[in-house]
Amino acid sequence: MTQPPLATTLHTTIGLGWTILGALVLVALAVWSYRWTRPPVRPWARAALAVLRALALVAVWLLAVGFEVRWEREEPVRPLVTILLDASESMSFHDPSGSREDTARAIAGDGIWDVVREHADLERLTFSQALQPWRPRGVPELDGPVTNVETAFNQLASRPGGAPDALVLISDGAFNRGGSYTSAATRLGVPVYSVAVGDSLPSRDLVVSSVVAPELAYSGDPFPLDVTVRATGAPGETVTVRVVGDGGRVLGARELTVEGMWSEQTARFELTPERAGINSWTVEVAPEQAGAGESSPPEADTTNNTRRAVVRAAERRRSVLLVSPAPNPDAAAVARALEHDPDTDPVVVIGAGQMNRAVRGSWDEIDLPAIDAAFVFLAGPVSSNSIETIRRVANSDVPAAWFAGGEQIAPALLEAARARLGNPRVWMEPAEAILRPVAAHPLFNEQGGFFASGPTPPVMRGPYRPSEGDVLAVVSANGEDVPTIIASSRNPRTLAWFASGLARWDRVRRVEDPGGEGFHALLDRTLRWLTGGGEQDRIAVRPEQQLFAGGEEARLQATVRDAALNPVEDARVTARVTRRAAGGGGDGEAPGDGETSDGGQKGAPAGEDRDGGRARTVEFQSLGGGRYLARFVPWGEGRYHVEATVETDEETVTRTSEFVVDRFELEAAERRMRPDRLRAIADATGGHVIFSTVALDTLASLLPRGGEWVDVRGTWRPFGLWLTLLLVTAALAAEWLARTRTGMA
Repeated sequence: MTQPPLATTLHTTIGLGWTILGALVLVALAVWSYRWTRPPVRPWARAALAVLRALALVAVWLLAVGFEVRWEREEPVRPLVTILLDASESMSFHDPSGSREDTARAIAGDGIWDVVREHADLERLTFSQALQPWRPRGVPELDGPVTNVETAFNQLASRPGGAPDALVLISDGAFNRGGSYTSAATRLGVPVYSVAVGDSLPSRDLVVSSVVAPELAYSGDPFPLDVTVRATGAPGETVTVRVVGDGGRVLGARELTVEGMWSEQTARFELTPERAGINSWTVEVAPEQAGAGESSPPEADTTNNTRRAVVRAAERRRSVLLVSPAPNPDAAAVARALEHDPDTDPVVVIGAGQMNRAVRGSWDEIDLPAIDAAFVFLAGPVSSNSIETIRRVANSDVPAAWFAGGEQIAPALLEAARARLGNPRVWMEPAEAILRPVAAHPLFNEQGGFFASGPTPPVMRGPYRPSEGDVLAVVSANGEDVPTIIASSRNPRTLAWFASGLARWDRVRRVEDPGGEGFHALLDRTLRWLTGGGEQDRIAVRPEQQLFAGGEEARLQATVRDAALNPVEDARVTARVTRRAAGGGGDGEAPGDGETSDGGQKGAPAGEDRDGGRARTVEFQSLGGGRYLARFVPWGEGRYHVEATVETDEETVTRTSEFVVDRFELEAAERRMRPDRLRAIADATGGHVIFSTVALDTLASLLPRGGEWVDVRGTWRPFGLWLTLLLVTAALAAEWLARTRTGMA
């Protein structure tokens, strides 16, 4: 490619013409100053002295006028091509096509990359859980515990330099972590060319591919457990799925018949947690025993036949009291939502207005010491029973949400609620309000917004102002900062909601939210905030998930806020992580599988505690916004106990949690190459899939070759400050030396 010529121009702050004229004047002045000397010297000596003085004067002049040389030329743009190698453990498997690792090495050393390098810049990266650099020579160790290509794509897209111009993905497509890989690839905005590694023909293998349990269960209450089994290369065979409890006791078994060379089937079991906290079971799949004289080909891998099922159980469901002096639509809407909440046992008492009886529930059935939270509606006609019940709730330690909007509140109700709502003030006119937070609050979410779309409920502006120590969560937007929702974190927790029309708002939103998830989410967040305790939700440390696969990186998340719920950015968060028992059960500490004879752990990070190989201390890194993250690799199967310490300028608190590490490794869940996934990425990005190393040469024509040109501009100031000072000093020194030698000084 022919290099374009370099174009240069001269520039000064006063214009080139005036600069030349000034320089000529200074040269003439230097010559004039040496028109004669005493004692007289030869003409050539006077000329040399004049040149030295002129050089010094002109250098200072060019520095003063900002003399610079500007250059410009066109340069070709070399596209950036990133080679992204899957470094997960599945890339080291052997299958009918041979060794995948040998195939990856052959691809990495192929001469096609020298051809591509003639027209593009090459960048080499690897990924498993995240992006990693690729050493210049050879292929890195293919031993990553998971394959998370979505995170790799997202990291490429968010780099300061932006995404490459093209991406070559070398992988078997056995992705097992992360979200939608096609969406992440599309967000890159560049074509992805996939080079498939491995054989797509299924070997005989039985895999417990997924175990789905609810996030929360209750001690003594059964819950559904869905076990999905993938069978490949075993058409017509009968397999047995079992759930095994402590002591090897079989809690359930299902027989499944494999249909075709590849099939996935789900078996449902019903399990009952025996205790509060983390409960775990073993799920296993096994082929039917062959009869006499019969034999089945061996499985490609038997380590994926067993997997853990984990669920966190609570002692009981939260007990929520709903009280309304009289029937009203808002109370009915909230009652329906509470009754459909699987984590709530509602106690609903709705009065009959001025009559002392209740149209729903009974005033005598309310046992306040057993109530975890209360919803109290201050609306409608009242009776002595309703007033007395509301007064009891206001004077108790029960966290409560008070709904006081929509109509004038009877003075007797406000007086009964005085202990929570303070002194009544002048009631204000109804106003349509846009609910917007003035601070992030757990009642809503990290960003603080809940009513981001859809109709907002009409608001009756509140009868009082927030007291000192209250957290103003939401304000109206009618030109005034009038409280709509006020949340007080002082014990007992109190939420004052000056809004009516919740039932109408819920019905209207059903058009865009048929399941009412938004309405239920608000109530769920309200209950969690009311029952969460003053400290637990502003300073929280918990694992990202309850169950991690073998070899997978564990992640602990922390959220730290001060008493006013403002994020704390400079907290120091550490956690002592202890492995309690192998297999996810029991309370005794047990040595890990990866421990050395001297009590340390294989591959233990620098600076960790070494406590008989069973515990270590991890440091959290700040993510901003009061959020912190710790990452480490657990050291074997079992139950892990986390005791975290959070230190701020005002306080030091501890938090405890648990998680379980399974022996099951995600990389063993899929042993065949997945051409469908690689093809989906290529189709979503306008790329291509290459299924044979012989076809690698086609990359030379597929990858970008440049051809675009960009204007490259630059400046050079030959008379910079220091260079000019050096030049002037040298010229004046030479002039002084010459004058001294000739007797002129």
